[in-house]
Amino acid sequence: MSSKLDLQRIEEKTGIGDRDLLITVAEALAQEGPLRLTEIEQGMSEQDAEKVSIAAHTLKGASRAMVMDDLAAASERIELAARKNNLDEVKEALPELTDEVSEMLEAVKQFINA
Repeated sequence: MSSKLDLQRIEEKTGIGDRDLLITVAEALAQEGPLRLTEIEQGMSEQDAEKVSIAAHTLKGASRAMVMDDLAAASERIELAARKNNLDEVKEALPELTDEVSEMLEAVKQFINA
């Protein structure tokens, strides 16, 4: 799992090299991740595949902005399963997404405190 925020990779992919700006974006991702995860869980409890898909899509985009590839991949898996209305597949993929959100939160913490 690539749970480290790599300033050089982020700059190469986004063109953003300003550490203060990246800290702001990382903090936003740290807030966004748990919120979207909660929305996905709520969507699952409501059997609302559209809600799950939208939340996963949002998390995918936010994680790609910070080059958190594993989190983006886990989000995309859930997004695609929800688009197919396959909530069993979402349920199966949810533990991985939960782990990736936790790892992202730790990576952001380390990045900010570095």
